[in-house]
Amino acid sequence: MRTLRILLVFSLLYGASGVRAATFNDVYVFGDSLSDTRVGVSNGPLWAEYFVPLLGLSYNESHNYAVAGSTTDQILDQVAFYELFNRADPNALYVVWGGGNDLLRGQSATAAADNVVAAINSLSAFGARNFLVPNLPDLGLIPRGLESGMSQLFTDAALSFNDRLGAGLSGSGAFIGDVFGLHRQVYADPAAFGFADVTHSCLDTLGALACSDEDIAYFFWDDIHPTTLGHELIGQSLVAAVPLPASALLLLSGLASLTGWFLHGKKKAARSARPV
Repeated sequence: MRTLRILLVFSLLYGASGVRAATFNDVYVFGDSLSDTRVGVSNGPLWAEYFVPLLGLSYNESHNYAVAGSTTDQILDQVAFYELFNRADPNALYVVWGGGNDLLRGQSATAAADNVVAAINSLSAFGARNFLVPNLPDLGLIPRGLESGMSQLFTDAALSFNDRLGAGLSGSGAFIGDVFGLHRQVYADPAAFGFADVTHSCLDTLGALACSDEDIAYFFWDDIHPTTLGHELIGQSLVAAVPLPASALLLLSGLASLTGWFLHGKKKAARSARPV
């Protein structure tokens, strides 16, 4: 009975992705303005401020190295700065999200994706073990992309980046959060996600409000960045996608062995109890 209780507790702890993720002891973030909570380009909290508490942790802004406006070259600098003054935490989750600034400035999708892969490889060599890498949204469907007259080019650039990113991270153990897929779903059926406008920004071109702070109908705050409700949706989707930490995998392996031993013992006892 004691063994069965242990297995039941394990299933309750790890059955839901949000709860299982609480086995991480910290979260480190590297990226651009989508992640820079000090600058906070939105009308409220950003995805990381929703994401981390959903993991059962307290959000620590000092562990967020993202800087608004960063290209992937500069994200590599963020990683190097972190490695210079810290030790890797094998039980923490490391999130690297970037590439949008590179592509919106006409830079190479291949080079940008390779930089993100290089950031993960550097962190891995440094001793980090758990990685989440969100891919890029459909840049052709953000307000700037739609208004540029080059929507398809931006979509193609995001697809090229995401494909290169996936190929580069294959076998690395890093998990890719599908923000592109989420964005496409929201665009196809805004009402299902609580939005009425997913193509225009809440701010006009002069920076004046085209909607109120309480208006939940807009997905985009400006021509690039989501509203806080858009960020909340992204944070929730990433929580559902986080990988199981290495420590939990060891526990899972041990409990699997324990389960096998327990069931084998039960079968053996049942065979011994059969009448001859």
